[in-house]
Amino acid sequence: MNYFNFKEESILSQLIPLIITVIVFIFIEPGLYFGLGYLSGWIAKITIGIFLTNGINTIGIPITKEQLPLISGVLAWIGSFFKGEGFKLNLKKEI
Repeated sequence: MNYFNFKEESILSQLIPLIITVIVFIFIEPGLYFGLGYLSGWIAKITIGIFLTNGINTIGIPITKEQLPLISGVLAWIGSFFKGEGFKLNLKKEI
């Protein structure tokens, strides 16, 4: 006796939402990186902006305090393409 009323769905009808989710994520992810980078640049502009601009200006890159959010957003977006697994240290000793 079947106590549950499950509909049998085809594999294609189960994969379509997954494919749509992946496609949407591919288009939204770069915007999230830029937005979070812009937000962190805006916070840096408010808190330590003058020190950051002075430090960057001493190495020969002339920027103003108002440019920090945009530069931070762009660098976060560019940096998102260089994600890696990180450094893994193998400490096993072979005898």
